[in-house]
Amino acid sequence: MIEFKEYIAFLSTNGLLGLGKVENPKTGKKSKNLKLVKFTIDILELLEKKTEGNLTEEEEEILANTLNNLRENYKKEKEAE
Repeated sequence: MIEFKEYIAFLSTNGLLGLGKVENPKTGKKSKNLKLVKFTIDILELLEKKTEGNLTEEEEEILANTLNNLRENYKKEKEAE
């Protein structure tokens, strides 16, 4: 069974992939897809809302840090467009 932290890490990787911060494992290249990043942020925000009060302190911190990181990077990329 997948752990919550692993799922957040998976979503974080998708967000970083969309930001062009990591290579696409299929192509070996970095490319930006800000729609993917926004979709990932939306999923994480939904998880944050729906799991409120049900996460461990560590899980809350991981989720909050992941969201903040993706939001900041997404904002920078949108401003650079």
